[in-house]
Amino acid sequence: MRFGLFFAGELLPELSLAAQYDALLEDLAAADAAGLDEAWLTELHYQPPTLLPAPTVVLAAAARATHRIRLGNLINVLPLHHPVRLAEEAAVLDHLSGGRLNFGLGRGARPEQFAAEGLAEAELTARTREAAALLVAAWRGEPLHFAGRFWQVHGATPFPPPLQRPHPPLCVAVRTLDTVRWAAEHGWEWALSYDALDTIQTAIATYRAVERAQGRPSAPGANLRLVRPIVIAEREAEARAAGAVAFLEFLRPFAAGAPRASGPFDPMLWRYCTARCPFIQTGTFEELCEANVLLFGTPDRVREQLRAIAATIGPLALVGRFRFGSLPLATARRSLALFAQEVLPHLR
Repeated sequence: MRFGLFFAGELLPELSLAAQYDALLEDLAAADAAGLDEAWLTELHYQPPTLLPAPTVVLAAAARATHRIRLGNLINVLPLHHPVRLAEEAAVLDHLSGGRLNFGLGRGARPEQFAAEGLAEAELTARTREAAALLVAAWRGEPLHFAGRFWQVHGATPFPPPLQRPHPPLCVAVRTLDTVRWAAEHGWEWALSYDALDTIQTAIATYRAVERAQGRPSAPGANLRLVRPIVIAEREAEARAAGAVAFLEFLRPFAAGAPRASGPFDPMLWRYCTARCPFIQTGTFEELCEANVLLFGTPDRVREQLRAIAATIGPLALVGRFRFGSLPLATARRSLALFAQEVLPHLR
């Protein structure tokens, strides 16, 4: 197994904006020193407010604040960018990081981002796939002739080419089996987040079926990255209490019209939010913990959960989301430290 962490840029009200960017870079440096293999940011615009409307800028700073950990953005929202400009920025980042760049790509999941840009929902998948094709072409370092539906380039030569050849490793964020097939057709890595293990098994089987049809050997773990929220504490009750409240606050913006909570953790509000969030299965908090969707507990408990995941779906890259919702920074940092000290060494 490989191990990484994921930041979505949630605001910390107790810190100034400048201090929050400093804290983010400090956490990336800590993950680097702790021996994690990779770190991922994401790209979000408009509402709710986020630290990461310009993640490539933060990745450039992170490239200088770290030494060995691989860095990337999961995802770059392809419909919002001119692919050649994005390819140039990624190539520069690859050089700044000494060839440590991973590149996440996808269509994005926040409708308000596309509405603000005047992009039609029906065109987003086509835009994403055309953008990916143009990105790969731009990284060849040759005169580029591309006549697509959304973008055209006539004879320009993007510069510089990336340090990693032919390009940085690509990882597709997937929500449908059609996207799994698209990733598999190109041999790209892919990522899932909050899916149940039986859903993941179906997706892996789909990926491997494409590999077999193309006559390619199956990749270990079917090239899968699995993103899971993680809260670790010395006592399981402490981890679950902190995780339940924070994750409910994370879910709230995705559930339109969510009512006010009647207490620190409102089971009825939980059911309301999970039933309306397209990316998470409906279930009680306890059921999602038992299903190894939420990894909240002691180091021993989280080790058991990760072993169960690996036993069910095989080797993979596990990407922990240690900061989410209203989780305090100190709690997230303690959780990451316990993961690095007491979980990671046992599962290498």
